[in-house]
Amino acid sequence: MMDEIVQSEGIWAIRIKANEIRRIKNAQPDRMLPVPSELLRLNFVDYVQRLKDFGHTALFPELFSPYLRKNDPGDRFYKDFVPVARRCMPNELWARPIHALRHGLVDTLKQAGVSEGVIEDISGRLGKTETASRYTNPAGLSLLQMI
Repeated sequence: MMDEIVQSEGIWAIRIKANEIRRIKNAQPDRMLPVPSELLRLNFVDYVQRLKDFGHTALFPELFSPYLRKNDPGDRFYKDFVPVARRCMPNELWARPIHALRHGLVDTLKQAGVSEGVIEDISGRLGKTETASRYTNPAGLSLLQMI
């Protein structure tokens, strides 16, 4: 949603939270992630502002259809994305493309030496230790932006 693109600590971020079109499993997935530098380079912030100027509330309004009673943008995304992913990456892992992307991201971060705690913060998972789940805050935007 448009209100989930925010600037915090001078960094453009996406606030992932429950909203009218998305639910989250528990409190941990409610988090802030920096907008990737490549999206900023491609003028993502201008895109967001132009949509706001046109009165849109959804970040990707084309995922909604005025002709459907049930408007789930995830269904629309899957309908278009999954066949492409299966054609481009034909092995068993890609039988579940979104899971494979998540798995690939986590593995890439681990191989780059990113700490398990930061990977859990990015993934929206609770830490496995008391220190991770009770005594520390999620990684800040400035740290996540460096990854």
